[in-house]
Amino acid sequence: MARRSSNYLDTIEYIGPRPKKAPKRPNFLGGWVVLLIAAAAVYYLGKPYFSYVQAQQSVPTSERADALIAELQPSAKIGERLAAAADADLALLVCAERHGRSERVAAGLAHGSGLRRGALAASVGHDHHNLMGLGADAASLLRAFERVAELDGGLVATDGERVLAELPLPLGGLLTDAHLSEVVAALDELDAAAASLGVTLPSPLMALSFLGLAVIPELKLTDHGLVDVVAGRIVPVPWGPAA
Repeated sequence: MARRSSNYLDTIEYIGPRPKKAPKRPNFLGGWVVLLIAAAAVYYLGKPYFSYVQAQQSVPTSERADALIAELQPSAKIGERLAAAADADLALLVCAERHGRSERVAAGLAHGSGLRRGALAASVGHDHHNLMGLGADAASLLRAFERVAELDGGLVATDGERVLAELPLPLGGLLTDAHLSEVVAALDELDAAAASLGVTLPSPLMALSFLGLAVIPELKLTDHGLVDVVAGRIVPVPWGPAA
């Protein structure tokens, strides 16, 4: 039974026993169904990116690395050494500090990219976002770094002095305000340019950006040098870092 006061602002009073509600039983089956659907969605949406992670995580054994380095022809000229390295599927990997704090530069050899000539460079390098470059010859690598600087940040593919493809990233060297269709077209051109240089990795600029991420195994290059992530130490390399 309920009554309403003449004052419409008064609350309605309920007089009588309150109905008892049965306790709600948790639906465990429904929760598992939701989890399974979410897991399936993550798998199918993320499947194209698995190859990127697998490619950049591919690290040769120490014996294989020693054998590849031993194949380099001894020479006082860095250009001749890099040419010999390309024949052994080794490319010069460079990380250069770009935030104006130390200007350190470190370098090492990367195996497995397929790069035979030219260079790739990017101002995206997780998580420090320094300049990352992969080159088969010094001239191409230098030109790629120069072009990234001219763009105020970006992704670049070069062959000698010639710029093959690029994507400007003027917002902190990480973002662009270009239309999505322009970004997709530029990324497609970069992938095609990298393939023309011999690169066999899918989305090679993506792989390059992860070669400096020193929080996932195994070997990563930062401006502090080559990092053995598992051992938590800097690995001495012949080319740096330069102070």
